[in-house]
Amino acid sequence: SDWHVEEQVLPERVAYRNRYNLEISTRRMQRFFEATRWAVKHQRDVFKIRDLILWLGGDFMTNFLHEDDVENNLLAPLETVLYLEKNLSAGLDFLLEDPEIERFVIPCNDGNHGRTTKKMRAATRIQHSLETLLYAMLAAKYKNEKRLEFILPTSQFTFLEDVYGRTIRFLHGDVFKYGGGVGGITVPLFRAMGRWEKLKHADLTAMGHWHQRYNLPDCMVNGSLIGYNAYAMSGGFPFEPPVQSMRILEPGRFVCSDIPLF
Repeated sequence: SDWHVEEQVLPERVAYRNRYNLEISTRRMQRFFEATRWAVKHQRDVFKIRDLILWLGGDFMTNFLHEDDVENNLLAPLETVLYLEKNLSAGLDFLLEDPEIERFVIPCNDGNHGRTTKKMRAATRIQHSLETLLYAMLAAKYKNEKRLEFILPTSQFTFLEDVYGRTIRFLHGDVFKYGGGVGGITVPLFRAMGRWEKLKHADLTAMGHWHQRYNLPDCMVNGSLIGYNAYAMSGGFPFEPPVQSMRILEPGRFVCSDIPLF
C-alpha cells in the first residue's frame, strides 16, 4: 500500500532525506517483489510455505487530489493506472516463478487518493476509485491463471476468512482520524478497532494510509514505498524510510514473525 508511484519528491524539499521519481518508483516496486521472494525463501528454513496473501491496499497513486499534485506529479491519473498495471503485472509474473507457492490470494482495497470525486463517499467509494479499475484490469488479465485469486473490493472492508481458522480484516485505513498526541495513531486505532469488532470479528487487521509501520499482535499498519515527502514534512510527521510489511502466519500461534521489507 501507499506507493504513490507518480509523485515527485525532490531532496531539497525534504531536508535531503529522500528522492522519488518514475525511475526510482519502478526500482522500488521491483525491490518490493524481490524482497518478498527473498523473505519467503529465508522462512523456508523453518516452514513449508504453500500459500501467499498479497494485499493490494490502496494509494498506489497520488492522483490530482490537491492543486500542487497537478504541478508536481510526473504522470496524469490514467497514465498512472497503466504504469501501475504494467509494473504490478511484472511483479506478479516474478512471484509466479516460485513453483512451491500453490495459491496466491489477492485481497484488494481502494485508497483515498485514487478517487474521482472531490470528497470521499461512503456508499459509492468503490465505484469512484481508479484503483478499483486497476484491480479489475489485473483480475481480467490473470483470469486463466489458476494459482491467482483476486478478491475485489466491495466496501471499505475486505475480509479473508478461514486463514487457519481465523479471519483477517483489510482496509486502507483512512476511515478514522488522528488529531495528534504522544501515542501516535494507536489510541484512535484501538477505538476504531473496537467499533469494527461490533460489525464483524477479525483476528487480525491490516491497513495502510498512515505511512508509518506499526506491528501489534492483532493489527499491522503498513509503511509506504514513497517514503518521506513534502506533505509529511509540512505536517511534522516523524521520518520513516520506505518500507512494506510481511507477516508469517502458521496454524498454531497464527502470528509467527513480522518482517520489514525495506
